[in-house]
Amino acid sequence: MLTRQLSLLASKRWPVLSLNNLRSCQLTTAYTINTPKLAPSAKRHCAIQAAASTAAESDTPASFVLSAARELADAGVSAAGLATYAEKASRIPCLLRCRILGISGNNANPLADCLLSFGALSVSTEEYKAPGQPEQEVFQDGSGRTWDRCTVTGLFSPEHDIAQTLQTMQDVLNITVTQHQIEEVPDQEWVNAMKDSYQPTEVCKGLWIVPDWCETPDPSALNIRMAPGLAFGTGEHSTTRLLLQWLFDRRDKLQGAHVMDYGTGSGVLAVAALLMGAASAVGTDVDPLAVKAAKDNAALNSVRDRLTALQCSPSVQGEDPVACMAPSQHPVQFDICIANILRGPLLDLQPRLSAYVKPGGHLLLSGILESQVAKVQDAYQGSFADMQYKQENSWALLTGVKQ
Repeated sequence: MLTRQLSLLASKRWPVLSLNNLRSCQLTTAYTINTPKLAPSAKRHCAIQAAASTAAESDTPASFVLSAARELADAGVSAAGLATYAEKASRIPCLLRCRILGISGNNANPLADCLLSFGALSVSTEEYKAPGQPEQEVFQDGSGRTWDRCTVTGLFSPEHDIAQTLQTMQDVLNITVTQHQIEEVPDQEWVNAMKDSYQPTEVCKGLWIVPDWCETPDPSALNIRMAPGLAFGTGEHSTTRLLLQWLFDRRDKLQGAHVMDYGTGSGVLAVAALLMGAASAVGTDVDPLAVKAAKDNAALNSVRDRLTALQCSPSVQGEDPVACMAPSQHPVQFDICIANILRGPLLDLQPRLSAYVKPGGHLLLSGILESQVAKVQDAYQGSFADMQYKQENSWALLTGVKQ
């Protein structure tokens, strides 16, 4: 694994730190902490050499570079190995970590759900303790209670607009974030954290989401293999679970069906429909990485030949993605149309999504809070009968049958 880390570090071009910045921050000595496998002088020499080899281009925080170097030293890399790293790794991979501090415990889980919905690669919740305050005692004790004050941490891709995500999240949840921190972290931390945090998830009896590096807990169940983290949709979010349960409970309706998954993310819903008997599925997303993730996850489950994954415009005025397909590649209308997106796009896309569903077909809308159901239902009820909703936590699934 260490060889692979060094290879990745050496092959990519990433933000770097100049030697002058390193000296001005006076952090070279910090590198000698917690690295007993190398002599302090060798470690300091290698840290300076690593910074010097990347000197010209940078304003990345010194703590970030030193963290990456310390990780290598802690793994047992010799002084010579660090010198080789310094020569070859002109840039160091990173992610953005956003820590939202002092959030009410009642808002911690909805906030974490929102961050995942808006593109966080991983989210964790921990106790928030102000300096000098004692530890709190309660967290998820079985009654649903949390700490009174929490810190919610999300990891994002380097190009993610965290400021916009925080603003949208506050608007959706009607809360105010008063303290937050954003910093760069080495992406190897994410790889390890992701594998530790994503474990097989039982959506309901007989249905599991299984990360591709894990053993299948119940071979007799329907197991959907996924590579979590590439895009939204790992089976842990309430909206994904609600939709998966609806599909699983109505597997008879999926036999030979044609399915649209608008906002496919990881492709988990389209893949699930195919594994449950659908003849074909079309998945669309504005994010090219999500399109790739959907294709990869379909291949993991041996249904790649029945999934068409398309990138669509982020604008509702953009061309209909299905219109770009050859008529032979898709049905005129779909038996089931799924849209697990946000309230605003669901309202804006009402004409398009409604038109996708054939008479007697089913519409499944999620990504909305329970408090938003009535407005979304008003927009669609002219074309759909028997509209019902089901909730999990504060999230809802709204369904209807095309008239």
